[in-house]
Amino acid sequence: VFDGRDAIIDMWKPVLAGPDAWGDWRSVAVWANRQPAVCNYVRRDGDVSFSPVNIDVLVVAGDRIGEITTFPPRPHLLAAFGLPAGL
Repeated sequence: VFDGRDAIIDMWKPVLAGPDAWGDWRSVAVWANRQPAVCNYVRRDGDVSFSPVNIDVLVVAGDRIGEITTFPPRPHLLAAFGLPAGL
């Protein structure tokens, strides 16, 4: 569990930038339970396609994200959202 913007950024920073970065990222917007959500995909060095990493469901509070609930990109979840298994 991560609390606050800085904690979220610190958690993601190593995989997004720098020597330990996972690769190139793409995101696909979807809706879950009437809330905005996003499926994140990554293409690691040497890969030709993007693979799903997670599905984040966002709770918006005013003009900010108040909460993020993350789900693994299991095949049945990808299918339920109409998301591809790769990009």
